[in-house]
Amino acid sequence: MKLDYNYLRDVMIAIETAERRVTTRFRIDGLIQSSSTLQKHSLEETYFVLTQLEDAKLADVVTSAAMDADIGQLTFAGNEFLNNIRSDKVWKNVLTKVAKTAGSASLSIVSNLAQLETSKLLGLN
Repeated sequence: MKLDYNYLRDVMIAIETAERRVTTRFRIDGLIQSSSTLQKHSLEETYFVLTQLEDAKLADVVTSAAMDADIGQLTFAGNEFLNNIRSDKVWKNVLTKVAKTAGSASLSIVSNLAQLETSKLLGLN
């Protein structure tokens, strides 16, 4: 399955904004129900994104072979990445730059581009 970066961003925002205590964990169906955006996607798409967040250590997620997940919070790295892509302007600029140049890019490249775009907006570059 191809990783949809827009949906990855949506899932990260849903994890961050889910109304729960910091120490509370929830299941994949609870995450989907907490967001109208996530409800537009299949369980398989959501599960795949969660496995990618787990592998990249962007979220405290434990996936199972039964297409379920135990979801905690975003990690520090996950919060940093989300903060760099939260702005719609930054996100659009990053995706446009990737599409116009390479056509596709790894998550680490997308993360670096987002950091550069955010730095530019803040007048740091």
